[in-house]
Amino acid sequence: MPESAGPKFLDKKYSSLRTSSEVQSAAKHNYLHIGENLAQNNPSARIQNFLDRLNSLINPPSLEDYPDFDRKKRNLDILKRVLYEKFIIKPDNPAFSINPEIRDIMVAKRDNAGKPIDTEGKLYKLSAIDKQILQMYERGQGGDLVATDLSDLPRQFAEATITDQKNSLDSWIDYLSSSYAPYPDWLKYWTFRSILQMSTYDKDKKAFGNRSYDTTKTFPELNPEALSYVLDAIEKKYIVKQTDLSNLDINDRQRFEQLLAGENFAKLYAWAIEKIIHGSRELLNKTEGVWIKFPRNSDPMTYRPHIEMDSKAIEAEPLVPSLQKASRIGYSTGWCTAGESTARQQLKGGDFYVYYSLDRAGNPTIPRVAIRMEGDKIGEVRGVTENQNLDPYIYSVVEKKLQEFPDGKAYQKRTENMKRLTEIYNKSKADKDLTREEVRFLYELDGPIEGFGQGNDPRVYELRKTRDLNVDAAIILEYKPEQIALNLESINAFTKVYIHTGSIGSLEAGIFQKLQLYNVNEIYLSFPGRKIKIEKLKIDPIKTPAQLLRELELKGISIGEEAKAMMLNTDFTTLQSPIDLDLIRLRANDLPSYFSPPYVAIGDIYQAATDLGLDLCPPEIGPYLALHYGDELQNDETVNIAMKPILGLIFDIRRREDKLKLSSYRGTPYDRRFFFNEFIFCIPRS
Repeated sequence: MPESAGPKFLDKKYSSLRTSSEVQSAAKHNYLHIGENLAQNNPSARIQNFLDRLNSLINPPSLEDYPDFDRKKRNLDILKRVLYEKFIIKPDNPAFSINPEIRDIMVAKRDNAGKPIDTEGKLYKLSAIDKQILQMYERGQGGDLVATDLSDLPRQFAEATITDQKNSLDSWIDYLSSSYAPYPDWLKYWTFRSILQMSTYDKDKKAFGNRSYDTTKTFPELNPEALSYVLDAIEKKYIVKQTDLSNLDINDRQRFEQLLAGENFAKLYAWAIEKIIHGSRELLNKTEGVWIKFPRNSDPMTYRPHIEMDSKAIEAEPLVPSLQKASRIGYSTGWCTAGESTARQQLKGGDFYVYYSLDRAGNPTIPRVAIRMEGDKIGEVRGVTENQNLDPYIYSVVEKKLQEFPDGKAYQKRTENMKRLTEIYNKSKADKDLTREEVRFLYELDGPIEGFGQGNDPRVYELRKTRDLNVDAAIILEYKPEQIALNLESINAFTKVYIHTGSIGSLEAGIFQKLQLYNVNEIYLSFPGRKIKIEKLKIDPIKTPAQLLRELELKGISIGEEAKAMMLNTDFTTLQSPIDLDLIRLRANDLPSYFSPPYVAIGDIYQAATDLGLDLCPPEIGPYLALHYGDELQNDETVNIAMKPILGLIFDIRRREDKLKLSSYRGTPYDRRFFFNEFIFCIPRS
């Protein structure tokens, strides 16, 4: 394929891309780092440079001094936060506002004995949450909704919607940035930019909906198999290679050729989704079949493996045609290997094994499991259920096959995880109580539930979403449900644990004072992952700056030159009498007024903390915390002291290579911090 074909394609699709801020920024970076000035009249070169820059950010080299630091994950986290801010619906969106007349609508429905009434905007203007309430009412869910308190529904609906949208967007980001998507960068960019404007698939219209500022639906479902059909066809078009359409009837062939000429991703993807038939799975409980090996560098379109079944020699179908044929009869795999270009790329890396179970005629035609090799090591194991996880019947087949590979034992834990998750899933669906060990497993307290699909097994999220968090947390933490508070109003003298169930940045004003008042010190900003606590610091006796410096040196704590200058400055005033302080450690994006990731001004951080009911710290908190709490910092961790700047600086405490240091960083209201940076604040005493 000509090197400039991809950038030219993008330049044609997005006329403003060549002059966009991201392309200009990439060109500036290129000039500053390698001295190459890309001409404005060469848009293809500038767009390709932007794609290269984007690739280097998503796939950065490891740091020599910190080989265990995952730069890719860090960069993807930043990217996700930026995209969340721009494309995820906000909690204050009108879609989450209940129409004041919603009860009148429900009463009218009740009084009309279920007969239709006008709720399409002529008499009533309905938001997304209004429509959901009416659907619940019509289905008889939630008891008597006419008499039910609806005040908390907007918050619940907003949180569930935001979580679902983030998860659906994450699936695209994680897949397109992984080695499982071996497509050129220009195709990935076109794909991602397209899905940002798409909502879910409408089966009746056979089309994807468009997104607007108040869209509550998720982004389109990721189907790697359908995606591979689309991207494979577009790539072949630009290398002037014919896409094989021989398996389509004349009408489908003409329709696909029209769509290909239009190069509209949403329409092409919808067509591919429709052609991948998700039919009956009734034969999945039958696991008799055969493993077929497609050797490295074999042709995925023509190579026919010879196998033996029941003492008979059989010539099997080539890899790609076998998967496409299975899809047409209702056994879609969801594997990107069904696309010719992807299959060729994967076979360059190593052998490819597929387990085909028997159809009704006794022929091995139903693909169930794929094992892709990278050299002599397993690259991935994929099944045919959601997110390419293994179906629950096939574990023993996979377990036995993995024993043939040198690194097969590394996947043994995954097989055990999937077996156990299936048991828990079936038990929950049967309304049976789970044991404490099973609940701990579900919440991944003893380690992540690693499976064989892309990302987490969707059953984990499904089960957690439908279970009672209050009850589960009580089981895990060994408290009574009434000792666990899930919101500000429910905190009382009996509370032992507080779990924040809202989204990031939705903490309520006064929350920490109330936790302080009732001495609640087991605090989760998300359960079970983000546990924090109120630190109690007693400053007694009062010490001079010189005494603090001496103690830091005696304890072997390094002191930065600027930090030392801050302590010797006249603005470094110490308290006049002993005091007990309550401190809390928060990330910048935990605060309720946090905007514009990935960076935020310190002045905005402090204002958000004040709105939450927190205070800045006295300046000597920096040295005192280094002396008394520095051991709690992990390697490569840094925590900032929220304080008035001295010499334009604030203290921070950091640990590098097991060495603790009292340091400093720019701290004026206009200086910025990364949204994951942590700060220590004071909680005012009641």
